[in-house]
Amino acid sequence: MIRKIIQPQSESYILHIPKEYLNREIEILMVPLDSEADPVAKSIKAKVVQKTAGILKSRNIAPNSCPFVIFHSC
Repeated sequence: MIRKIIQPQSESYILHIPKEYLNREIEILMVPLDSEADPVAKSIKAKVVQKTAGILKSRNIAPNSCPFVIFHSC
C-alpha cells in the first residue's frame, strides 16, 4: 500500500505507479483532509480511517524510526 498526502497547486497531478501494481486492480482515492465542515467528505474520511486502522499492526514498525522510508524495515 502506498499513501501520499499532497497539497496540489494545480488541477493536474502525475502519478507514478510501481511496477508491482501494473496489471492489477488498484484504488485511487482523493479526499480533502481539511474537510471538517463537509459532511460527505468527513464520512468518506471516517470510512477510510476505519478500513485502514491497524493494517500495519503485524509489522514491527517503531514510530519516527524511519521518517523517509515507507514500508521497509529499518
